[in-house]
This record gives sequence, C-alpha cells and structure tokens, in this order.
Amino acid sequence: MLAVFGCMFLLLLFLFVFSVGVTALDSKVIGYFTEWGVYARDYHVSDIPADKLTHINYAFAKIDNGEIAVWDTYAARQKHYPSDSWNDPNALKGNFNQLKILKQNNPDIKLLLSVGGWTGSQGFWDASATPDARPAGRRPPLSSHQLAQQITQHFFF
Repeated sequence: MLAVFGCMFLLLLFLFVFSVGVTALDSKVIGYFTEWGVYARDYHVSDIPADKLTHINYAFAKIDNGEIAVWDTYAARQKHYPSDSWNDPNALKGNFNQLKILKQNNPDIKLLLSVGGWTGSQGFWDASATPDARPAGRRPPLSSHQLAQQITQHFFF
C-alpha cells in the first residue's frame, strides 16, 4: 500500500514539475519600446527592464514607397547617448545603438520590429499587392528574403 502511494506521489510530483517547467519554457513576456518615447515621456532603452522580458517590439516602422523606414531617424539613429562615439560620424547612435548594447548585455532577448501602427499602415497594400492589383508605377512587393535584407540593413535585429 505504501508503495502505491509512493508511486502516485512521484507521478503527481513528476506531472507538476513537468507542467510548471513547460509553462515556464513557453512563457513570453513582450514589451513595446516606442521610438518617440525618448521625448516627452523621457523613456529610454536604458529604462527597459530587459531582465524581465523575453521580447521587445520596436514601435513603429513604416512602409515608405514599398520599403521599410523609420518614422524618426533622429531618435532611431542619431540621438547621442553617453555610450555613443563622438569620433566616428558614421557610428550608429540613438535607439538602435542603445538596443544593440542591450542585446549584447542580454543575448537571449529577442528584438522585433513592429511595422505599421495607427498611422503607418497605408503602405501595406502597395508593398504586398500582386502586380495586377498594384497601382501603375508602384514598386513590386517585397519577397521575404528582400524584407529580411532590409531589416538587417536598416536595423540590426
């Protein structure tokens, strides 16, 4: 009888540990970082609690003439932070450099790019439409490979 209870206890313990472990492994804690938050909100990448997140969505990029672009190039690539270089005028600065540093310090965190938003969704149709449906003179849609190249080139995710 004691052996039966012992086996049941071990089985329940195994099921509990397994279910808690799977839940912990599958959990994602995602935060948005808004490009414009560095102004009035005075919220910077250094304020992100990266140790508590699994993913960060950078909000927002837009589609401009069929290509991915940032809304605010100053905040994204030019705003100077203490860790940025003054010596190299071509060095990455702004939110992107700060996110690059954050990623180096937190290699398991995933950085994602959110495209669109409330005012940035008007370019999706042109970027994804078939040649027959696309307005005359508009660029062809981006393939997944081209999209990945653009994100890698313009961003660093």
